[in-house]
Amino acid sequence: MTDLDDLIQFLGVQKVHLIGLSRGASIALSFAALHPEKVNSVVAIGAGFDYLNNIPDFAEQLSETISVLKTKGLYAAREHWSQLPIFSTLRNEGNEEALEIFEDTLLGYTGNHWLDPDPPKDSSLLELVASIKSSAMVLVGENDLPGFVTCSEQLSEKIEGSIFKKIPNVGHLAPIENSEVVNELIQNFLSESN
Repeated sequence: MTDLDDLIQFLGVQKVHLIGLSRGASIALSFAALHPEKVNSVVAIGAGFDYLNNIPDFAEQLSETISVLKTKGLYAAREHWSQLPIFSTLRNEGNEEALEIFEDTLLGYTGNHWLDPDPPKDSSLLELVASIKSSAMVLVGENDLPGFVTCSEQLSEKIEGSIFKKIPNVGHLAPIENSEVVNELIQNFLSESN
């Protein structure tokens, strides 16, 4: 979160609208809770927390990916990651454009978050978000892993006045799988937040 704070200061912006996906959603929510004076609104897409308890299968798969990275290298870790159930809707829905975007993004991915020595402590996120004062919207794909759907619902319930929406027919990467619907939801939310 220090990087995000540094970027905001560098840009000379007083207040921001934050939009985050997956781990980025958790970071955006945490930042909004800890720095209310800097956040106008926050949109969290596919947010999760306390993976070991809430999404144990995914936590194990993340651990396996880190192990593959350490033993077989970055290319093998990317390949392993791309085959995880969290991305199954990309492979199963026949959305070639979304799959291509995902694969292109993954090709350039350095694996930094797999090796982060100090990953975000998301286990306390559920309690932290109760202090968010800015406008907030929590989105999740209806076909995301059940644990991410549950986490998103619980986070939204803790944020006073937040909007919660399930995006139909998409999984964890909703902005890639159906950018039109996600963009429209965000644009409407931002229009009402100003």
